[in-house]
Amino acid sequence: MNESQIIEYLHLFEKYTPTSEKELEESKELESNHKNYDSGHIFYALLKYVRPTEEVREKLIYNYILSEKLFRVCKEKEPNVSSYFVDKILEQNNNLDPNNLLDYHSVKSILNPVLAYYHYYLNKDYDNAQKYMVELLDNIDFLIDHGFEDGMYMKIEQYLNISKVYFNAGKYSESALFAREVIRYLMSNEKESFQFPFSSVLSFEGQYQSILQSFINGILSKAIGKIDTLDPLHNDYLSSIFDNFNIPYNDNINPYLKDSLDIFLLILNGKQMDGIEKSIKSNIFNKQVPTSIQHFILANMLNFQNVFQLIPSDLKSSIYAYQLNELNISTSKLRINDFTVTSMN
Repeated sequence: MNESQIIEYLHLFEKYTPTSEKELEESKELESNHKNYDSGHIFYALLKYVRPTEEVREKLIYNYILSEKLFRVCKEKEPNVSSYFVDKILEQNNNLDPNNLLDYHSVKSILNPVLAYYHYYLNKDYDNAQKYMVELLDNIDFLIDHGFEDGMYMKIEQYLNISKVYFNAGKYSESALFAREVIRYLMSNEKESFQFPFSSVLSFEGQYQSILQSFINGILSKAIGKIDTLDPLHNDYLSSIFDNFNIPYNDNINPYLKDSLDIFLLILNGKQMDGIEKSIKSNIFNKQVPTSIQHFILANMLNFQNVFQLIPSDLKSSIYAYQLNELNISTSKLRINDFTVTSMN
């Protein structure tokens, strides 16, 4: 490396090093500003739950900043800088006292997610990613069992992440198992295999729909993309997630979502014509239905001969808006365009 390359490399570390007092202060200011259940909100909810001394509080904040730094450099695909932060995080891990259980599991719940992400996203090392995710579930369960109800957001997110890791590793039955548990839990009014009903941790109106749609889309997006190739393996994968739920739906499940799931399962189970007929009668192309399910149903609708003649004008309008606004398809490529049919090529 020449001198300019060395200087440029060192600047990367200056940019990301998490030792700035200013950054600690900025991080503290976030405590009153986080309203959504992102990683920042969960972290400060954890701080409030732990009620640490100032010394422990600064240690937790430092570890949180460290994890955010690693997440950022992974996203920016900086392998050398990422390795630097991984070493820092592993050093923090090694310094934990396993006998101080609350401190131990709190710090681990901050650091394990980003270690899993590092191996999953940057290295495509699914075994190590899985290891840290499974360990993280133990950390979260300890916190939940000791009264940290906001940990349920962390837990369902990790179920989703584990499902994705298994899916990308080609372990579809394991992936479907974790995905199914999350979907059942979110749609039920019972606790299912989790500690308590999800409704008990909802904090504001509209939060449930956002979370449910985000998780359904997160679980289905990769599999539905492959279903466009008519791969029966992935049809089986989706059926195993949704079939035979036999759960009492909670009151937040809207009728459009119920209709869309019925259509979805009819198509998956080989009853395409029944599904198409019901989709024509049910206006499911609206914001109450996850876009991944709408995409799956629309793709199957448009593959049926003469379906365009069967679609009423108000449904064509909904599909047109969905393609344009949700799928971001340009007007020249719309398959249903302003109530008329354009070329499918």
